[in-house]
Amino acid sequence: MVAIACKFIRPAFLRHLQISRCHTRVGVANLEGISAVVKLHVVTMVFILGVNFSEQKLVSKALQSFYALGPRACERIMAKYTIYRLAKVGSLAPKTVTSLTAELSQMTLDSDAKKIMQDNIRRLKDIGSLRGRRHAMGMPVRGQRTRTQTATAKKLNRLDRRF
Repeated sequence: MVAIACKFIRPAFLRHLQISRCHTRVGVANLEGISAVVKLHVVTMVFILGVNFSEQKLVSKALQSFYALGPRACERIMAKYTIYRLAKVGSLAPKTVTSLTAELSQMTLDSDAKKIMQDNIRRLKDIGSLRGRRHAMGMPVRGQRTRTQTATAKKLNRLDRRF
């Protein structure tokens, strides 16, 4: 898929330019008697598990953008498919992209992982455990001090943990 980023140009004007698979192209176009030199930036996008990533994005950062995938899980997935840690998404072979998509579709990610976490917190509240009550009050849950420095814990432990 090719996305074109260009300011102040109508889409009809862009159809008259020849665009190849390069990052920057300068073209001369004549539309309605007006000739102009246009510099276009062509960005090829890679589609992984329903999300478009620019081909300049690092594979590790692209994988970490999915909720519930951290650095360790990304390293494990990249090692499984022998992907270099500084590899860009655009350098991946199509076969590797499809196998990555298949691997990620088997994992619990995004909304499913958020729902599981919310269910766990709700279960703690229902049984009346100390952790559940701390979540309900919006206070630190894991033994942090409460005399000072509770802003982050109050921000993270809001009621029902909305995302």
